[in-house]
Parts: sequence; C-alpha cells; structure tokens
Amino acid sequence: MEILEVNSTIYDESIKTFSLFTKASFALLNNNKVEKLYFLLFKDSKVRLGIILGLRQGQLFSPFSAPYGGFRL
Repeated sequence: MEILEVNSTIYDESIKTFSLFTKASFALLNNNKVEKLYFLLFKDSKVRLGIILGLRQGQLFSPFSAPYGGFRL
C-alpha cells in the first residue's frame, strides 16, 4: 500500500462523502487555521482510505477545524 499526497480536487474525486465537514472544499475554507494542508490517499489496487490533515506548530491534526475528522472510505 502506498500513501499519496494529492491536491484537493483529486481528493474529492477519490473519496465520496456526504458530510460537508469531510470535503476538501471545507478544509480549504479553513486553511488559515493551519500552516499547511495535506490531502492523503491510501492506495493499493484502488483507493482504500483518505484523510485531510492540518499542520500546526509541528503537529498534524484531523480534524483541524471541523467537528470531526479521521479516515474516510
């Protein structure tokens, strides 16, 4: 399995979610709360999981601004 850092468009195309708070567009609206955003996909023969992380003071957070975060299928 490999971990791919992708842009927000590829992330949203790869991860289907029904929650506004787990979409890349929501993370981008709140990116001023972190130093950098990471959109990660976990993939082998297909995308298995995705996660959005925010870097703040040397630590990665999920969620960094939403009510919840974590891995998405």
